[in-house]
Amino acid sequence: MNTLRLFFCTLIVSILFFILLLVFSPYGKQIGFDQKVLVQKVDINAPVEQVYNYLGNSDHAKDWSSFVHHISLLNQSDHQDGTVGSIRRCFKNKNERGITWDEKTLINIFNKKRRLNIFNINGLLVTSDHLLTEQIYHSIGSDRCQLSFTLFLETEKSTWLDEVKMYAASYFIAPIFKTNLENIKRINENSKH
Repeated sequence: MNTLRLFFCTLIVSILFFILLLVFSPYGKQIGFDQKVLVQKVDINAPVEQVYNYLGNSDHAKDWSSFVHHISLLNQSDHQDGTVGSIRRCFKNKNERGITWDEKTLINIFNKKRRLNIFNINGLLVTSDHLLTEQIYHSIGSDRCQLSFTLFLETEKSTWLDEVKMYAASYFIAPIFKTNLENIKRINENSKH
């Protein structure tokens, strides 16, 4: 009898935990987006073109990223960094061991948006090759802009397990995005690129 009661209590707690995970996750439906998405934004007192050009240079990642040590370009002889078709590898560690992933630029609209496909993920919870991220640039005036980082799944290719992993991983990714955006803000407000 006690074993059965323990089983049902564990089941109820697990179900409640799962529901709370879904309800409070930073990943989900957001205003202005057609699909579920994780989104973080920051206003920057710098021209949109400056911020757009700054993020188009992968060498700057070592300065603003709180998670990536460095980024290496994989096809720079064929595609300029940050342009459609460019592929880069992100390394968490200086020695290039451990967590890595690749990113391919799919969309590049000058001063507006870059969309990248994230794939070949090693060492992270979210391992779907149908993972997309965007840098969205919105000009607020001549010397001010808003930068958004998003993360979402290609809905037509993702599975329910991909969705569950996104809900859970977003708790970890959202603060990284926030810190990175604050770093980009600080760097761009304190210097001209």
